[in-house]
Amino acid sequence: MVIKERFKRLLLSEKLIVTGGVIAFLGIFLPWYKDFDTFRTSGVFLGITGPLYLTGVIVGVCAFAIVTMSGLKMMGRKDWAFGIERSKLFIILSVVSFSALVIALSAFFHPKFGINITSKAVGIGSILSLVGTLSVFIGAFLLVKDEARHSELKNRETDIEAMMQERVQKSVTSSYDHGTMAVKNAQEGNFEESLDRTQNIENVN
Repeated sequence: MVIKERFKRLLLSEKLIVTGGVIAFLGIFLPWYKDFDTFRTSGVFLGITGPLYLTGVIVGVCAFAIVTMSGLKMMGRKDWAFGIERSKLFIILSVVSFSALVIALSAFFHPKFGINITSKAVGIGSILSLVGTLSVFIGAFLLVKDEARHSELKNRETDIEAMMQERVQKSVTSSYDHGTMAVKNAQEGNFEESLDRTQNIENVN
């Protein structure tokens, strides 16, 4: 329930990133492609099996990193972005994952891939991983805009706070100057009054 509530409070961009990362990660454990030879024997390969298993591992590592970082952020803990903005790191990971998927599918559908292959088909796993990766990329792109707006609002708040402090400082300085002047005038008035009294006494004498 706590995770569900925190997920609801995420921005749309962050929701796309988390959801896409989970989908891409689950996709590597499902069939990525299958083929049939001349004997109608089917060969089904998961994302982490077969001759192109390394591309599936790359997609899985990228998706795991995306989900882990998003989860830490969602739980209010510090992530390990290595000094890079989270949005940019998500874009990098999604591009790497997408590149691995393109390499896997382009190699699989190459005419010289396999022996006596009569037909080839894409599995649900590769489709899910592709959709998840694209979701992460779109979410990261939107997150860049969200971070830019947040930074702009923060700068405006800082400027407004600085202006308010400057006005308060001027007000305090002005009040202090008026107070000093009033005291000085009062002191001068008392001195003149004392001087008049002294002169009156001398005149009487």
